Amino acid sequence: MKRFAFIASITIALATASTAFSANANVEDFRKQLAEVRLMRSTLAESDLSDFLGIAATNGWAAPWIHSVSWVAWLPKVSRERVLFEQEKRDLGRDLLTQVDCEAFRILDPADSKVRKAQIELLFRFSSWIGQSRGYGNFALMMRTENLACIPIGHLAVDLDWVLEDVEALVAQFTPLNERLTFQVDVLNEEAPHKFLFPDVNDWENDLDIQWQKRLAPACRQFEKQTKKPPPPYNLKEVEGMAHVYSFYFDDQRNNEPFSLSEWWNSKRHFRICIRGCTDTIRWKVDKTLLFRKMLGRFPLKPVHSRGRFDSEIREAFYEAWEPHMREHGKAASSTAFVYAATRDNSFMDYDTQCLIRFLGMSAPAVETNSVSTPLSPVSEALIVKYQKWRADGNGQTQ
Repeated sequence: MKRFAFIASITIALATASTAFSANANVEDFRKQLAEVRLMRSTLAESDLSDFLGIAATNGWAAPWIHSVSWVAWLPKVSRERVLFEQEKRDLGRDLLTQVDCEAFRILDPADSKVRKAQIELLFRFSSWIGQSRGYGNFALMMRTENLACIPIGHLAVDLDWVLEDVEALVAQFTPLNERLTFQVDVLNEEAPHKFLFPDVNDWENDLDIQWQKRLAPACRQFEKQTKKPPPPYNLKEVEGMAHVYSFYFDDQRNNEPFSLSEWWNSKRHFRICIRGCTDTIRWKVDKTLLFRKMLGRFPLKPVHSRGRFDSEIREAFYEAWEPHMREHGKAASSTAFVYAATRDNSFMDYDTQCLIRFLGMSAPAVETNSVSTPLSPVSEALIVKYQKWRADGNGQTQ
């Protein structure tokens, strides 16, 4: 109970008085908010992501504050209405994630640049909406969406017919690094038993990873002392008897396919989400591709002087063209060559999407399977159907 009081007090301090999902609401407020979240879920079940966002804007729906499953697990100690409310928000988050994942399969279909731009705008609309509230689940959904947006942005980045400044304007909609870090720290300071400081580039000890490891070390010693087993625990049931100041720093170690947010939505993953920030190398590759294009204004396909130093002509050509800029701007050739080639054969995708289609035993639609004017290709339709069946079988359900 002490632990819940600690968490609740932080929640109240962080939440603004105007939010519809404040932590200090009374029972009647929770009932009203629960009804609104249920209405959101029923609306989403009958809509796609774009339609839902339109309805949300019309109705003035703010994104619910979605806590982690481990935070919600302590809520039976409070009112039943609060428990139902928090569980319903997590279920809405799972439903929204399903929509985002299905949007990923649609994005894999070949499309022209105008369609790509519309895809990007939709994803950033959702990212902006879900990021209004600063919960654990909100951050995870925001980052899943922004990583996904890198796919169509990558396609525009290598399209020389698309104005570079327009691509850069789309990239500017990504959540800035400092804002992302603030979000991560806010989540930690709501759910963790210790206060975390905003990372300072001039003080390595304020790095979030270092701060976490300082708390993890005594937790490991305590775990070994109590269980006579070497840490970390594989199953979090092993830490149920430990004090929260220790047990919080152990995350779920189970890794089941598809190794994506879809699978571990119902797992405790504070280190991956709040410390590592759900980072994906796809964003870095897109940034390098835009830098390459900005400096050279072209994508060379054959090297001027072939020396056989690389496994493909494109990589050698890109490296050769970038070499004069490497000292000032760092490495960019290899990443750009990867993005260029991957967008050509439709294999360019973020980590979550890649894990999903591999788990489903399928591959992205071939470039020639669909034209820009037709509905979804049979491959994308099959991916969505197979994924929705996997979801319907109970995967990702709230425990």
